[in-house]
Amino acid sequence: MRINQLITLYGFFFLCLPIVSKAQQTVDLLITNDSLVKRDSQYFEDRRNAAVTAYAFEHFDESLEIIEDYLNYLPNDSIAKNLLSTIFIKKLNAQKDAKTNFTQLAAWTKKYPFIASDEKLRKIKVIESLRLAMAAFDSGNYLLSEQFLTIIEEEISKSKEKKPLLALSNLHTLIFNLGLKRYLENDPRAALKLFDIGKKRYPNDPEMGKMYLKAKAKISN
Repeated sequence: MRINQLITLYGFFFLCLPIVSKAQQTVDLLITNDSLVKRDSQYFEDRRNAAVTAYAFEHFDESLEIIEDYLNYLPNDSIAKNLLSTIFIKKLNAQKDAKTNFTQLAAWTKKYPFIASDEKLRKIKVIESLRLAMAAFDSGNYLLSEQFLTIIEEEISKSKEKKPLLALSNLHTLIFNLGLKRYLENDPRAALKLFDIGKKRYPNDPEMGKMYLKAKAKISN
């Protein structure tokens, strides 16, 4: 081989060295990233399992702390989301104060909007709203009572499991009594609106239907 050819060959070899080196760096980086992904995946799985274990031993605050941190990194994990909802249900059931539960649930829903579609949490919201509505009615704060009824009606409209909600004690009574109160106050339009809700939710109740017609007739007169 001639000297000129050797020089050309060696020159080509040295020119290729940076390309080969860069390619090797890319391969090394991919291997490293893959290892990190596997390590992180195992770490998060261990954290989720720790939350489940804490829940199983009824350490709900510990479980909640772990799963909230977990969801900061993996917000779409369905297992973690279900666990979060279940913890909330346990904590709400342990509390007895309707106002505290209502406020707490509102704060959690603002932070985690996906829990708004959980039917068990929805039922708790309706129950607590109903308790607050009845308390407001008994204390003479009828406007506040109607505001809670509006919340209840919205939740029933969204629910896929309406029967258990409509079967709740005092709901029928609340609607009827609010409607009757407005009717006796000579506010037939407000009464009609309330009896319309009652007629829609309890179509087989003759008294609700009768008061609906009376309120409607009073508006026409």
